[in-house]
Amino acid sequence: MTLEGVPLQGCFPCGYCTNCKHMSKTKEFASKNIGQVFSIKAFANFQSEWGIYMASCNYSALYVGQTSRYVKFRISEYFSDIRTGKLISALYKCTQKHPKATFRFTVIDRIQRNSNNKSGWHQLLNNMEKKNE
Repeated sequence: MTLEGVPLQGCFPCGYCTNCKHMSKTKEFASKNIGQVFSIKAFANFQSEWGIYMASCNYSALYVGQTSRYVKFRISEYFSDIRTGKLISALYKCTQKHPKATFRFTVIDRIQRNSNNKSGWHQLLNNMEKKNE
């Protein structure tokens, strides 16, 4: 996506789904635990496919996931998991430790369809966060 010929980079609300209220509109994201800020180099929103997303909660927990589907569908599943008590859901587990947890989602990267390149975001951020727990 471009604006007057300049590529847009960052995570922006799509304005079409109910999940946008849980989105962080930003061109960068930070990991509080490792003290590093990263720029988002692609245009992404919850209508994006093949996305890498980060869920952060008000208790500093962080989860990084990846989906080939529309990100909005995956985010909806997380909220369903919390409502129904799906035990294998990372976000549900967070609400068990912190019942008043609220989540913000940021699409931090896009990956190529049918690409063999796996993003290192989940490895970098999740590994770093676990070291600092």
